Amino acid sequence: MNELLRTIAWIFVHPTERRLRAPYRMFVLLLVIAVAAIPTMVFAGLAHLSGIAAALTLNFVVLLPAILLVAWLVDRRRLAELGVPTTPRAALGLLWGAVLGAGLIGAVASIEHSCGWARYEWLGPSPGALTLSLALFAMVAVHEELLFRGYLLTNLAEGLGGTPTTRVLALVAATVLTSFGFALAHLFNPNPSVLAMTNIGLAGIFLALPFVLRGDLGASIGLHFGWNLMQCWLGMAVSGNEVEGAWVRRTILPGNDLWTGGAFGAEGGVLGLGAVVIGTLVSIPLALSLRDPSRSQAMGLPPASRATPKAGPGAPIAAPELGG
Repeated sequence: MNELLRTIAWIFVHPTERRLRAPYRMFVLLLVIAVAAIPTMVFAGLAHLSGIAAALTLNFVVLLPAILLVAWLVDRRRLAELGVPTTPRAALGLLWGAVLGAGLIGAVASIEHSCGWARYEWLGPSPGALTLSLALFAMVAVHEELLFRGYLLTNLAEGLGGTPTTRVLALVAATVLTSFGFALAHLFNPNPSVLAMTNIGLAGIFLALPFVLRGDLGASIGLHFGWNLMQCWLGMAVSGNEVEGAWVRRTILPGNDLWTGGAFGAEGGVLGLGAVVIGTLVSIPLALSLRDPSRSQAMGLPPASRATPKAGPGAPIAAPELGG
């Protein structure tokens, strides 16, 4: 019986880290989010909250607390081990990421206007809508980067990279898999298309690379925030969603949806694809030149506090290693 229990425990619990293995940790997080999100959205509906207010409520009440609590209680990670930007170097990543993300969308709008594919009319900012859009896209950038990159990518890389020699391949696989999941999360947004889903999957890689190369989420959060906020201000749909706060009115001229993305926004068009590719090529050298070696080298490894447990009479007998 004891041997059976030890075998069952080994299936679920990592023998040296003494915590749930990576697949079960990720399942716990998704389960907590699902369970907490249902009553929260019911409340938002009963309270007749606006789309932005409902999204902010979901972020504050469900998504961010769930990620942080599960990471702390189940993963036993510190904030830094999730990639949370806590240093001046990481803050610099937030800045250049936001500028680059906004600049890429600004370039898309300039090309649309110059080629006669879309018309832009100045409306001017509304203080209330401006504040809400800033809050909304800051929260979206933080929670999506924490979820897909900080938590899921890190756990997948740990689970797939059982030895130092497989860590690079594990990071590559984790980046691709989480980017695919990032695209799936947008599949039920309004007006999706094959090109839009392809672009969002590639955007997941674009957003993940600074995290993988730098070891912190500063640049990834900045890129995500600047990209989404500029779409909103320029009157574009953001991943298919129309969000209040536009500074200009964007009118797509007939026959140009392939280039502009149509009702899905810039992310659904060829210009959006070009912006993702160029942004990736620009962000890689920036991330490499400004990375924190001590953080980037830790990517895909267990938390420092759990990597070398103390030996003792009560320590479990290690079974063959299968990764995280």
